[in-house]
Amino acid sequence: MNPMPANTLNEKLFKHRPAPNFLIVGAARAGTTSLWHWLRRHPQVFMSRDKEPAYFVQNGFRAMTKDKYLSMFAAGEGKPCIGEASTGYLPAAESPPWIREVLGPVKIIIILRNPVERAFSMYCFMAMMGLEPIETFEEALDQESRRMASLQFHQNCFMNIRDYQYFHVGLYVDQVMRYIKTFGAERVKILLFDDLKKDPSGFCADVCQFLEIPYVNGHALTRENSVTVPRSISLQYRLRDMRVQTRKRLGVSDRAVTCLPIMAMLVNAKRGTKRTLSSAVRADLVERYRTSVEQLADLVHRDLSHWLK
Repeated sequence: MNPMPANTLNEKLFKHRPAPNFLIVGAARAGTTSLWHWLRRHPQVFMSRDKEPAYFVQNGFRAMTKDKYLSMFAAGEGKPCIGEASTGYLPAAESPPWIREVLGPVKIIIILRNPVERAFSMYCFMAMMGLEPIETFEEALDQESRRMASLQFHQNCFMNIRDYQYFHVGLYVDQVMRYIKTFGAERVKILLFDDLKKDPSGFCADVCQFLEIPYVNGHALTRENSVTVPRSISLQYRLRDMRVQTRKRLGVSDRAVTCLPIMAMLVNAKRGTKRTLSSAVRADLVERYRTSVEQLADLVHRDLSHWLK
């Protein structure tokens, strides 16, 4: 008897292992972490312990085999809903067909936030985490096109290049359309960050209805990943780089080796402040996003005029 081809064997093994049947694909800085935490406590849902496996993103900051990815869901066997939440899947053109090929016709949840607010929030978050060396949001926007075209930046940046595309990632309409075309409108749930803030319980009930599970009102949706911009953004970036380079040089993952730069990053962040977006930059971004927002409103059948004020 001829042996079974390796690819066929892998697919057979895959079909008999717990795997996601729904994904939260974004957007970043739009409440996905809050929803992930809430769903983790739902008795009929299993969410991966690692919030963002980012398996279905090419050239991502993580390298993961299919076996490693599937192992994250082994404990979810028997749960009617198994999922994960990787915000890199929304802007990545390769993600929808790749997800469909591997996981099949899963359900997709997309949370969208005012793109102006999302862009600024993402910049502040990256600065807080020591991932962004540029001192102002305005300069980061000015540098965005150059970064996108720079092979050196692609190779050396700490995160996936899309995390530094503060403006471009907010052009949602094509991103959403890719998922609708790939999975069908009935399997793609579009939610707004505005609704999450105004009515958290209703927001979660809407998610449960989409996933066909009962709404559980035993715990509240909590705010996660609040942002404080460090006192010195450039110092925060250098401290993270010091931590990364030390680990590479010594070839170890011992926390003791990198505790000093981590502690310094925490102090630098604690001494920072919450920044506000200038009215001039906001007005400029509103105009740059106007056409995209109007097209998105038509696509998702929601009034998004408040995003353009």
